[in-house]
Amino acid sequence: MLKDLINAYQDFWIKATYFKGVTSLSDWWLVQLANLIISFLTIPIFLKTFGFNTYGIVCIIPQIAIDVRRIKDFGKDWKWIFINLVPIYGSIMWFIWLGFGKTGNSKNKLINLYMNIIGVVLTFLVIFVFAIYLYYFGLLGI
Repeated sequence: MLKDLINAYQDFWIKATYFKGVTSLSDWWLVQLANLIISFLTIPIFLKTFGFNTYGIVCIIPQIAIDVRRIKDFGKDWKWIFINLVPIYGSIMWFIWLGFGKTGNSKNKLINLYMNIIGVVLTFLVIFVFAIYLYYFGLLGI
C-alpha cells in the first residue's frame, strides 16, 4: 500500500501538466491522501512563515490535471470541471464523481473497495477537521 501511495504521488508530479489520458480511482484517492497528510504537516509552518498555504498553491495545476484525467475516466468531458463554480452542490458532485464514480479501466475490485472505504473515511476526516477549524476561529457561533 505504501509503495502504491508513493508511486501515485510520483505520477501526480510527473504528469503535473498532462491533461490527456485517464487516472484510476485508486491513484486519485492515494494522491488525495498524500496531499492531505502533507498539508496537515506543512500548513502550520507555511501559515506562520508566509501567512497562506504555499503547498496548496503549488499543487493547483497538478490537481487540476489529475482531476481532468479522472473525470475523463469517469466518462464525462473535461468541461465538467466548471461544476466546481456552483457553490456547495458543485463541489459535492465533483467529489462524488471523482472519488466514488466509475472505475474506468481498473479490474481489481478489492482495491476499488479499499479506495472507497478510504474515501469515506477521508471525507469524514476532512469534514471533522473543517468543523474544528470553524469552531477554533469562532465561525460556528457555538
